[in-house]
Amino acid sequence: MQDGPSQLLRKTLKLVSIFEGLTEAEGAAFLRLARRQEVRADDVVVREGERGDDAYIVVRGHLRVSKRHAGVAVELATLAPGDAFGELSIIDDGPRSATVNAQTDATLLRFNRESLGLQPTLLLKVVTNIARLLAKRLREANQRTLDASLAPHNNPAARDDTSPPPLEDG
Repeated sequence: MQDGPSQLLRKTLKLVSIFEGLTEAEGAAFLRLARRQEVRADDVVVREGERGDDAYIVVRGHLRVSKRHAGVAVELATLAPGDAFGELSIIDDGPRSATVNAQTDATLLRFNRESLGLQPTLLLKVVTNIARLLAKRLREANQRTLDASLAPHNNPAARDDTSPPPLEDG
C-alpha cells in the first residue's frame, strides 16, 4: 500500500533537523500551518538578494542551491527530500543568501515566522533547532577557513620559493 500525501508529509517532517523534538501533536499543528507548494523543474523558488519571509522543506524532488561570485553562479548544494532551506528568514528579515531552483519537479512545504507564531511552543522549538543548525554551520565554516588558511603551512610544495623555511626546534 502506498503512502498518502499526509503520511508522506509526516514522514518528511521526521527527517528535518529543524523539527527535531516535536511531538506528534506539534507536527500535526505544523502541517496545518504550512502551505504545500508544487514547483516545476528549473523554477526559481528563492533568489539571492531578494527579501523573503518563507522557509521551505523539500517533500519530493531535488533542488539546487547556488550563489553568485564574480558574476558566475556557483553551486553550493543539492537539496533532497527532508532538507530545509530559507530558515534564516525565520530568524531575521535579511535578504536571501543564495538562489534555490528546482532541478526536478518538486513538492515543498512553505512556512514563515508569522504562521509559526500562532503556535508559540512550536515556534520556540523550531527557532532553537535553527539556532543549533546555524551554530553547526558556523563551526564547519570556521574549520574550513582554518584548514584553508593553514594549507600552505602544512604543504611545503605549496609555499613559494621566497618563503623562509619553517623554524626547527632544538
